[in-house]
Amino acid sequence: MASLFVSIFFFGDHMLGIVLIALIFVRLVFLKNLRVMVCTVLIALIFSAVCLVNNARLANQARHIGDQKDIVLVYPDEIKIDGDQFNFVSKNNHESQRSVYYGYFNSVEELRFVQKSTQPLLFKFSGEYSQINSTTNFNQFDAKKFYHHQKIVRQYKVKEILAIKRQKDLSINGFVHQIRSRFNQHCATLPKLFRLYAESLVSGVRENDFYTAMTGVTDLGLLHVFSISGMHVVYFLGLIEKIFSILGLPSKLKLWLKLHLLGCYYIFSGGAISLFRSMISGAIGLISKEYQLSLSGIDIWSAVLIANLFLYPEALFMLGVQLSYGLALGLILCRNYSYWRQTLLLNIFTIPFLIYHVFEWHPLSLLINIIFLPIFPAVIFPIIIVGLIDSSLFRIFLPMVELGLTYFNNLLNWLGNLPGMITFGRPNIWIVTILICLSIFVMIEKKSKPVGNFKISLIWMSVFFGTFLVIHFPAHGEVTMFDIGQGDSFLLREPFNRKVTIIDTGGHLAFGQKWVKRQPKYFSVRTSINYLKSIGISKIDYLCVSHQDADHCGDIPAFLKELNVKKVIFPEGMQFNSSFMKKVENRGQQTQLIPVTDNTQVNGLPLQILHPFVSGKGENKDSMVLYTK
Repeated sequence: MASLFVSIFFFGDHMLGIVLIALIFVRLVFLKNLRVMVCTVLIALIFSAVCLVNNARLANQARHIGDQKDIVLVYPDEIKIDGDQFNFVSKNNHESQRSVYYGYFNSVEELRFVQKSTQPLLFKFSGEYSQINSTTNFNQFDAKKFYHHQKIVRQYKVKEILAIKRQKDLSINGFVHQIRSRFNQHCATLPKLFRLYAESLVSGVRENDFYTAMTGVTDLGLLHVFSISGMHVVYFLGLIEKIFSILGLPSKLKLWLKLHLLGCYYIFSGGAISLFRSMISGAIGLISKEYQLSLSGIDIWSAVLIANLFLYPEALFMLGVQLSYGLALGLILCRNYSYWRQTLLLNIFTIPFLIYHVFEWHPLSLLINIIFLPIFPAVIFPIIIVGLIDSSLFRIFLPMVELGLTYFNNLLNWLGNLPGMITFGRPNIWIVTILICLSIFVMIEKKSKPVGNFKISLIWMSVFFGTFLVIHFPAHGEVTMFDIGQGDSFLLREPFNRKVTIIDTGGHLAFGQKWVKRQPKYFSVRTSINYLKSIGISKIDYLCVSHQDADHCGDIPAFLKELNVKKVIFPEGMQFNSSFMKKVENRGQQTQLIPVTDNTQVNGLPLQILHPFVSGKGENKDSMVLYTK
């Protein structure tokens, strides 16, 4: 844990890091074990040096910016494509550090060439290196931090693709990437829902339409099942063990093959940092079992954590990694509990992580995880495997598999749409730490001490609900302007959240090639909407739209989808504008559309309408002008 606390000191909250390091030191003093003390201090000092060296290297790379022609090698399965746009993470031919590359294809021929490729691709670009931008809004998704956690500090904007050609790669790494590319291309020919399940559960790919087709998975906290994790590794190793047992292979050969296949599966499933723990833990477990090493679960967990931090000192700041290590630790602490109690405690343990990062939590997720989690290894995984075999050979059972997955997914989406989603807001990091510690105390408290368990649980609930009340009922109001890149957006909220008003949503004009269609993207989801949820706001009383231009109302669909909007107020005449009405067509029944002029009085609106004087078309000259003191 010393390495983790040092990481918090260097890359997170400095004061929290100091307090946690001090607690470790006190623990070592009372432990009175010189060997443990020396080892802990030595590891902490070495890790501190690693952190300093890592920061120095990244800072040095960040200074190398500007226009540059570059040659970059990348595997097709690592390229993300949205219409005519592409992006990937790779390194150029003369540097060891990776960068984010993004740009546009020049033609449909280039796009098809990349999509059909399975071999590594060598791109020759002209473009510009720059540092990844910092956030300009509170609690906005921070791309700079997100990539910095992965040792990435630069981005390369491709101005022109000069050349693309295929490269031969005879390494194991290249071979596995080619298999993954072929697998993903095969999945693209399958029915939609089966494709989404197969890609996410087998190769770790989630396409753009995953989140729109499977809303219940995200709302009910089942997304971790669709992220390659320990459950998938255990299932993979179990399947391999059955095959090897049928073949009657000797134990030493089985171990050697399992370790190599585990490494290949790590590459095939995407090689995510959050997957590192599962893979290395599985490898250590295999070796420990074969050679009868006396390693406990907590020994393996600690060793893998140290190794992960030495490779990626900031890894534990990523939600996926936090959940991976947190759930693994919870399983170790709850190993003697019943399935129901274990699942309940693990779900409660994840709540602080979720509300800190995504600000929302659905109470129904506790029950859903208990009921549906066993279904995946027992039913869904075998169905996907059978469907993949059938789709490659006969395609007899594939329609039935697709139908079954459709019913199952519709059930999850229906459950996810049930009322109950709690927009908690972002608690202080100290509160999150206290909730995590209390959760651990509940898990390690003996069954024979129900009074102690009850007291700790009561403290946990008091901290949780007390924080909820503080976030949701602020004593002061606020006026906030959001930087959304193109256009403006304003928040006005009264004390205790009595009324919440948004003026304009912002939006971006869509520029792209005519030969391709992109998925709609709403930048407000990561800016203004993210901020609203982080301060506990899930309902907007008044959404005011100045006029019809996209930079003022382009992101209305995102607000209507993500938040409960009571009234949309706009200049009289815009209700006859087909473009604007298309933006609000998916509003809920509770959302009122209110066209206004300066003579209109909207009940409860904390603003006076000064313009427009007459009905118009919603152009700039017809803009709604609002006034308040």
